[in-house]
Amino acid sequence: MIEQWAGARRAVADAARERTLVVGFQTRIGRGLIPRVVAELAAKLPEWQLNFRQIPWRDPTTGLADGTADVAVAWLPVPDTGEFGWKVVATEQRWVAVPLGHRLARLKTVPFARLLDQPFIALPLAAGPARDFWLATDQREHPARVVAESDTVDETFEAVASGLGVALLAAGNAEIYRRDDVVCRPVSGLRPSELAVVWRTGDTRPAVRIFADACQRCLCSAGAAEPDEVEPEDLLGAGA
Repeated sequence: MIEQWAGARRAVADAARERTLVVGFQTRIGRGLIPRVVAELAAKLPEWQLNFRQIPWRDPTTGLADGTADVAVAWLPVPDTGEFGWKVVATEQRWVAVPLGHRLARLKTVPFARLLDQPFIALPLAAGPARDFWLATDQREHPARVVAESDTVDETFEAVASGLGVALLAAGNAEIYRRDDVVCRPVSGLRPSELAVVWRTGDTRPAVRIFADACQRCLCSAGAAEPDEVEPEDLLGAGA
């Protein structure tokens, strides 16, 4: 009887995992996305649960390559190897974060040319193309002057606040990560950043497609207007 009970518990746990979709993210998702997607999935897939997992920037696939995540809400670019598909759900101007009192903080908009000689906080080398994008490498004649690397957005803001350097970020994240010791300003002369829902092309489960479609529909229809009042970590284990 004990063996049968243990086997039954394992079977229930396995069934629960089969109905759980793990969403990888590297910066707070915000933008009003999570509550709307949770509501849509609850209506279409009431037996499924969403779990959220923050992935460090050293993983350029946001947890997809090693199976840590089933889908991801991530900033492009992701490795273009054919293993991943994606849909863009938001397009946002790139801004710059500078320490409080920095001379560029006095400007309403910072021309990118004014950033060329600034020390930068960079993503780690393992981040691949994303590191180059957030250094705007394609806009430079000479490599950026990298003074520090960070593995998470919180590390980046701490480095900026301490005066080590500046960092590029998406416009929506300037609001989501608002703090008193860092000033964020829009940057002119750069192409915008793109937030996407990303999945493994070999994963054909209907739940993956429904989640991706819900992300695109919810964010694009709302115009990516406002940050969430509910963050992913608040939903962990909540059955959402």
